Amino acid sequence: MTRLRLHTSSMDEPSLTAWASSFAHTLLPGDVVALEGTLGAGKTALARAIIRSRMHDETLAVASPTFNLVQHYPHAEGDIYHADLHRLKHPSELEELGLDAALDKAICLIEWPEIAEHWLPERHLHLALSIPPATPLQRRITLTCDAADAPRMKELPWSH
Repeated sequence: MTRLRLHTSSMDEPSLTAWASSFAHTLLPGDVVALEGTLGAGKTALARAIIRSRMHDETLAVASPTFNLVQHYPHAEGDIYHADLHRLKHPSELEELGLDAALDKAICLIEWPEIAEHWLPERHLHLALSIPPATPLQRRITLTCDAADAPRMKELPWSH
């Protein structure tokens, strides 16, 4: 499968939130977004901005799924599931989360996707967040996606 890689310039928090809002409106039911990055890279902040934008409520309380593992946000335009897999010890634990049924009909945002590498659908969006060494308050996003998803993803602001 052909994969495309796109990069943002380094962004401060308000710019990251604005980018996440734009990204949120490219998402379709059935999209699975793997959010990768070190602790503190901004995975939860990015997911929170995506959820608030999709739910059309910038004040919505979006809890981190660190302890519950999965948060569900029902919406008329399509449900959103936000999962944090950091505490899972073995891929077999994925079955207990009940995300299988959501993968093809909801938007799924998955933090710490490494343990789910073989469980994720082949066609998923992979967002890697990084902190540039010289600018620790900035974030950079690298998106890897299937060529079929490229037309809608190329509409976002990327570095050239």
